[in-house]
Amino acid sequence: MYWTNHAEDRILRAFLGVDAIAPATVFAGLFLSDPGDAGQGTEITYAGYVRQPITFSEPAAETSGGVTSMRIANLQNVAFPVSATAAGTVTHFGLMDSLTGGNMWAYMTLDEPMQVDADVAPLIMPQEWVYQTSGNFTLDFKAMTLNLLRGVTLVGFTPFVALLTGDPDAGGAELAGSGYARFPVIFTTPVVQVSGQSMIQNTAGLSSPRALDNWGTWAWTAVMSAENGGVAVAGGPRPPYIMGRDKAALIRQGELSLSLT
Repeated sequence: MYWTNHAEDRILRAFLGVDAIAPATVFAGLFLSDPGDAGQGTEITYAGYVRQPITFSEPAAETSGGVTSMRIANLQNVAFPVSATAAGTVTHFGLMDSLTGGNMWAYMTLDEPMQVDADVAPLIMPQEWVYQTSGNFTLDFKAMTLNLLRGVTLVGFTPFVALLTGDPDAGGAELAGSGYARFPVIFTTPVVQVSGQSMIQNTAGLSSPRALDNWGTWAWTAVMSAENGGVAVAGGPRPPYIMGRDKAALIRQGELSLSLT
């Protein structure tokens, strides 16, 4: 599955404190060409064709090739009206926020193109539309993004940086000790890259408080959804560094780069 620029912009703006409002209903559409990141493409047309509402399962973790991602799949049949004439070959599915017009939020390429012949009703079986999300985000945040397709708004937050011993999805723990505290980070507005990905970066260099004793080994930089509590939403590994007395963590401008695909 690929998020469109429209969806990526709204998701990443959550790091700026802006809510990503979920569509009230998600509609499935059939496309004869690749919608691309712009969410366009050529939608199929024939007498009686109309987009169909689609509902998805709750996000669930799935591991493949040693990589764990979050996935959702359609729960019921998605049946389109019968076409009286041959209407073309469907190569992509799109998820829209309106019965007509509106914005595309995500799309996927069919493993095998679907030929829509005369007197044929295009049909998608349960669990046939599987959507996964990737990027340098935690499983918690990936679930939040997929829940947008289930009508659950992604609430914006004020991000803070935390220092961890390792990947929070694999049990990495936050450092602790005298003087330890998370520190705030401000991100740029989303910018579409040449690759088609939308990206945000920290706008300035950052520094943690100075350690007053040994905090432990800093091996993972995490972006948290709150100054205290909350959840880790993004981040990545770094060379292990012992945060001993009088040490401070330094993060360069632009070092925290977050992007969606």
